[in-house]
This record gives sequence, structure tokens and C-alpha cells, in this order.
Amino acid sequence: MRMRCLLCQAITYLYDTERDAFIINGRPCRITLKDAEHITGLPCMGKNHVPSNHNNTLELWKELKDPNDTKVTLKGLLAKMKGDSTPNFVRPFVLYTIGKYVCPTTQQYVDNRYLGIVRNVETIKSTNFG
Repeated sequence: MRMRCLLCQAITYLYDTERDAFIINGRPCRITLKDAEHITGLPCMGKNHVPSNHNNTLELWKELKDPNDTKVTLKGLLAKMKGDSTPNFVRPFVLYTIGKYVCPTTQQYVDNRYLGIVRNVETIKSTNFG
């Protein structure tokens, strides 16, 4: 799914923090997690993601960072997905999906705050991505 940057900016400017709603045509419009699930197709159930402490994910960062960079790059993650064992494919795949499709930016790397999501492969499916 790709949303136009101008559309996202226009919608963002309509948000009123005091009302915790988007003001559209003078009326407050709240978006629930269920709405986010319908819009994005991402599951909005389970535990909320809390960015991890850097010390808790340092070893994982060392494992997943691009050998030619100091960041976890999309290019480096693609190269790491060539392994066939579960953690060696799933971790880079989930991070690549986050960086490329779920939370894309103009940068070609994935923010370290998402490393905690893939630390334990068994708990990825219980993460609320909404």
C-alpha cells in the first residue's frame, strides 16, 4: 500500500490534539485501531510495540546491521533473507516489511526501535502493528 505524501500531510494538519480527532468539514472524526486495521490490513490485536532499550537489542543489531554500514539497511536485510532457517529469514523479512511498506521513509534503513519486535520470533505474531 502506498499513500501519497501530500495526502498524508493534509490529513495530519487536520488533527486536533485537544479533541484527539481529525476535524473534517468542522466535525471531529476519530480513527480507532479497528479502523487502522481495515485501512492497512495489519492486525491490531495483541501487545503494543514498545521501543526496546538499545542494550537489549545490541547483539541483534550486530547480527542484522549491514556489513558495509552502521545501520540496518533495506539492502542488507534483503541479502540476509537468503538464508533458509526461520530466524535468519523471518527477522530480516519483518524488518524489511516494516521499513519498506508499513512505516516507509525516504531513508533506506530501518530504525533500531523496531528491533525489539523481532528479538523473539515466536512473539512476532502477537504484536499489535496498528
